[in-house]
Amino acid sequence: ELNPENIETKLGIVRSEIAMRNTNAAQNLLAEMDTSNPEIKYYQGIIFILTGKYDEAKNNFEYISKLEKDPYEKLIAKSEKFLEKFKTFSLFVETDNSFLKVLLAQALTETEEYSASIPILFEVLNKQSNYRAAWIILGYNSLSLNENKEAIDALEQANTLAPKNPKTSFFLGLSYFADNQLDKAIYYLEKADEQGYEPKDQLNLK
Repeated sequence: ELNPENIETKLGIVRSEIAMRNTNAAQNLLAEMDTSNPEIKYYQGIIFILTGKYDEAKNNFEYISKLEKDPYEKLIAKSEKFLEKFKTFSLFVETDNSFLKVLLAQALTETEEYSASIPILFEVLNKQSNYRAAWIILGYNSLSLNENKEAIDALEQANTLAPKNPKTSFFLGLSYFADNQLDKAIYYLEKADEQGYEPKDQLNLK
């Protein structure tokens, strides 16, 4: 209200709306802003992903990736995470969009847009409840958002689908620890060790 032209403030609101999974509100706010600004273009790319406009999202991230590194090095690195997923998807023939959605949800996770990835994962899991990778990413995101019960539920689903996966066991151990269920935390961290979780130093620290 005090400074309606302040871009950082508006972007702060956009990030908050995305975090609260209010995609339409974030989209409407971005529509009023100057998309020649790389940071605005980046978040517009995220909104494109959330609304299924994948070609438009890819175009935005490609535009950012070609900018001069100074002062956009971090933004370029984030954009390249998404471009890597698009490239991975392009290597597979006759693959449906569920795979692309999970890849992009992973990119959102890697760029710490945890809340943004959750609706995408729910959409995939509603169609394919046996998609183990989606359950793992959902569990990790929920854990990162301190939604411990949701993290446990998601990771237990992944564990049911593949009981011998060290990554699932590791994150289950962390989730049960965060939920103060220490016996189960110890059990799953030891299980992750038996299954050969790497990096070992990270496991030992936990």
